Amino acid sequence: MVSQAVTVAIGVTIVPSSLWITLHSISADATIALLLVHFALHWRWIVNAARTLGRPRRSSRVAADLVAEIRLATRRLETPPRGGQYATVPVTTDDRYRP
Repeated sequence: MVSQAVTVAIGVTIVPSSLWITLHSISADATIALLLVHFALHWRWIVNAARTLGRPRRSSRVAADLVAEIRLATRRLETPPRGGQYATVPVTTDDRYRP
């Protein structure tokens, strides 16, 4: 049992007895029963969450459209014009040090 391995690691030795095994089995069975009751009570929510898991939300569609627009705009900025040269602005020494 895991509990025996954990208790040995912290320096406590538990000798397996019928009481310990019975207590362990009852608590494990009770935990599984409570878990099944929990799933039964929330089953409708679980099914609805599973259905909508694959569908994007409306807000995520808007965000995806915004990201696509930003990518297109930056692509236009990155591609050079037909002449192959970017338009440059002459920089003077006065402009370099101006805050």
